[in-house]
Amino acid sequence: MQPTSFTLPTKLTPKKSIYLWLFIFGVLVFFIYKLQNIGADFTYESIKTGVVRIGTLKQVSLGTGKLQSSVQRIISAPNGGTVEKIYMYPGSEVTEDSIVILLSNSKLDSQLADIEYELKKNQILLLKTVSDAQLALITDEQALLELNKQYKKTELEYQIVDKLAESGIASKLEQKKLQLDVDFYKEQHNLLKKKSLLSGKVRQTKINAQEELISLISGKFEKLKAARSNLEVRAGIKGFIQNIDIKIGQTLSHGEKIGDVGSVDELKAVVKIPQNALYNLKVGMKVYISNTSGQALGKVERIEPTIKDSNITVQVRLENNLPSEFRPQMNVKAKIIFKTSENVLLVDIPHNAIPNQINQIYIIKNSNAIQKDVLFGEASANKIEVLDGLSSDDQIIISNTNLFKEKKEIAFVNK
Repeated sequence: MQPTSFTLPTKLTPKKSIYLWLFIFGVLVFFIYKLQNIGADFTYESIKTGVVRIGTLKQVSLGTGKLQSSVQRIISAPNGGTVEKIYMYPGSEVTEDSIVILLSNSKLDSQLADIEYELKKNQILLLKTVSDAQLALITDEQALLELNKQYKKTELEYQIVDKLAESGIASKLEQKKLQLDVDFYKEQHNLLKKKSLLSGKVRQTKINAQEELISLISGKFEKLKAARSNLEVRAGIKGFIQNIDIKIGQTLSHGEKIGDVGSVDELKAVVKIPQNALYNLKVGMKVYISNTSGQALGKVERIEPTIKDSNITVQVRLENNLPSEFRPQMNVKAKIIFKTSENVLLVDIPHNAIPNQINQIYIIKNSNAIQKDVLFGEASANKIEVLDGLSSDDQIIISNTNLFKEKKEIAFVNK
C-alpha cells in the first residue's frame, strides 16, 4: 500500500483567500497587542514589592529641627563703658551671678572717687559737730550747776538774815539786798536753762542737717558704686550663652545689647515639617521630640503662617521631665501623629503614589505584573491606606515603574 501524500492546493478560491487574510490579520493584531501591553522581560530581583496587610494606620508627619531655650534674656550694658574683658562665649554654661564681661569707665571711676571724698569729709564734719555739741552741753550744765549753787547759797543767807531782821539783829537794808540777789540768781538760772535748751535744739538741727547731707551724698555714692559694680555684667539667669555681639575694646552705650542667654531647664523645639501636613496640623497637638539622648513629649505651641522651602516651621513647647542631656541648639527629630485608624488595609507607599486618589498600580500575579486602578486613602510616613482595588495579601510593585508605566502587563524572566 502506497503512503498517502498531501499537497497544498496550487490555487485558492476567493472565499478561502479572504479567510486566510483574516487569520493572518488576527495574528498580527494579537502580537501587536502583546507588544503594547506586555513589557520587556525583567528580573523579579530588580523591583521592590509590598504586601497588603490589615493593620493600624497612624497618620504621622516627620520633621527635624533644634532645641531652643524657652526663657531667653537679652544681656545689655547697664552703663556705658569700654569692653575690657570677655569671660563667657557662646555655649558657656552660666548661673545667675556669672560675670559675662567686664567694662571700664574712667569717668565713672573719677566721679566715684570725688563723691567718696565728699562723703568722708562730711562724715568727719559731722563727728566734729556732734563733739562740739556734747562739749557745749557739758559747759551749759556746769554753768547751770554753778548758778544753782549760788542761788541756793544766797537763798539760805536770805532766810537767815530775814529771821535776824525780825529780831532786830540784821538791818532791813541787808535783808532787801539779799532778797534782790536771790531773785537775780533765780532769774539767771532760768535764763541759762532756756539758753541751754535753745542751744541744744540749734546744735541738734545742725547735726540733723549734716546727717541729711551725708545721707544724700551717701545715696549718690551708693548709686555710683552700684553703677561701678554693674561694669561687671552678669548673666541674670541660669542657662547657656547663646551669642556674644561685642569684642574687646568696643565702646558700649547705656542699654546697648551685649548678647543673649537662654535657660537650660525650660526648652522648646523649633522644627520644620513638610507642607503637606499643614491642613492636619493644629495648635495643641502632641509632638514627640527625640535624638540620641532620649525622647520628650511636647505640644504644638505656634505654627508659622508662611511656607519656606516646602516646609512649615512649628514651635513645640516641651513638657517637664526632659532627658538630662537635652541642651539648646541640639539637633532633634519630630514626630506628629494626626490620626489613628484601626483595622484598615495597608501597604508600603508605592513610588509616586498620591493619597486620596486613584493610582495605577502593578499587582503581581504568578510570573506577570498587571496594571490596575487602586484607590488610596490617607498616608503615614511609610504606609498608605487601601480603600479599593486591592485585597489583603495582594503583592504590588512599590519601586519606580516609570520605565514600563504605559504597559498594561509585564513579565518576569526568572520567577
